[in-house]
Amino acid sequence: MTTPDKTHYRVMRNLVDRFGKTKTRWLVDELSALTPLRTIAAELGVSHERVRQWSAQLGQRVTSWTPYEQTTRHLSPRKTLPPREQ
Repeated sequence: MTTPDKTHYRVMRNLVDRFGKTKTRWLVDELSALTPLRTIAAELGVSHERVRQWSAQLGQRVTSWTPYEQTTRHLSPRKTLPPREQ
C-alpha cells in the first residue's frame, strides 16, 4: 500500500518532470487562487479531470464565507439596528 507522502512525492516528481518547476509552481499558485480547473487544464493541455486529480493530491480546496463589514457593524454592542418600516 502506498502512503500519502509517497503518493504526494510521486505526483510532484511527475509534474516537475513533465512541466518543469516553473510551470508546476504556476499550477500550485493557480490552484491556490481557485482558478477554474478548465482554465488550468487548457493552459497545460490536459483534461480538467486530470487537474482535479492533481488538486486533490496536492492540497485541499477550501472555500470561505466572510460577512460584509456593515453586517458586523450592525451586530456590534454600540450599534442598534434601524427600526422596521411598516
